[in-house]
Amino acid sequence: MSLRPPQYRPHKPSGQAVVTLDGRDVYLGKHGSPAGLAEYDRRVAEWLVNGRRLPASAAERGTT
Repeated sequence: MSLRPPQYRPHKPSGQAVVTLDGRDVYLGKHGSPAGLAEYDRRVAEWLVNGRRLPASAAERGTT
C-alpha cells in the first residue's frame, strides 16, 4: 500500500481534473480551479476515512 495520496491530474479531452479511487475515475471540476482542488480534497478525505474505499453512497449514485 502506498502512503502517497492519489494523483490529481488533468483529463485533457474535457479540461477537468480527475483522480482515480478504487479503480474508478472521479471527475472533480475544472483542472486547477479552486473548486476542483477543494473537491479533490473532499473526495480523497472521504475515501481515506472510509478505509481507502469509495463510500457505498458514491458508488450507488454513480458520481464517478
